[in-house]
Amino acid sequence: MSIYGLIIGISIIVGIELLSRKSNTLNNKDLLFVLFLSVLFSRLLFLLHNVEEVSQGLISPFAVWDGGLTIYGALIGLLLSLYILYKYKNIPFLSLSDPVLTYLPLIQALGRLGNYFNHEIYGKPTELFWSIYIPLEKRLEGYESYTNFHPAFLYELLLDIILYILLVVQNRRIKKAGIATGTYLVGYGLIRLFLNTIRIDKEYFFNIETSNLLSAIFICLGIFILISQCKNREQ
Repeated sequence: MSIYGLIIGISIIVGIELLSRKSNTLNNKDLLFVLFLSVLFSRLLFLLHNVEEVSQGLISPFAVWDGGLTIYGALIGLLLSLYILYKYKNIPFLSLSDPVLTYLPLIQALGRLGNYFNHEIYGKPTELFWSIYIPLEKRLEGYESYTNFHPAFLYELLLDIILYILLVVQNRRIKKAGIATGTYLVGYGLIRLFLNTIRIDKEYFFNIETSNLLSAIFICLGIFILISQCKNREQ
């Protein structure tokens, strides 16, 4: 197993352990179901972004330990799995999503460490002292003549930790369902929009830049949830 695969595995174990202790609504079977759909959709979105490489045999659909997991695909799978559990267990959706999305930024931050060892999720060329060296074989087409790049994975790691701290502090002060969910969706959507101004590995599906599109959708969804829950609080 690669170091990337090991780190992703550790982040998953840490996530399950945290949620099994902190969530009063999800048992271990529920968490495994959430994990399964999250990984499945994370991989599916990556494969959709790389249909040509898959058809040419350059990418194995099942080799997730070598990289190729998308955060937004995982988020779609996670929200879908929580919706299914909400329908099956008749537990309010936001009561399910709040604890999961509170700890998700911490899990994401840990997972981003794997990108360093895979030499991926880097940004535009730069000579800043904190830049990272990318081996020639890992440089994207058109950037072969550059050696050092912005460590976009590190920027997201730090921003994810800040978002996690914000959510924890907010949860202590505001005891209202949906606030954590809305805050995460808005916060992470803004993080990705910012990082997309630096990253050069754009993701397209039918010529649509999916990361910016999904960021905008989740920001709007998060704002809708926050406004709805704040109105409910006032009533």
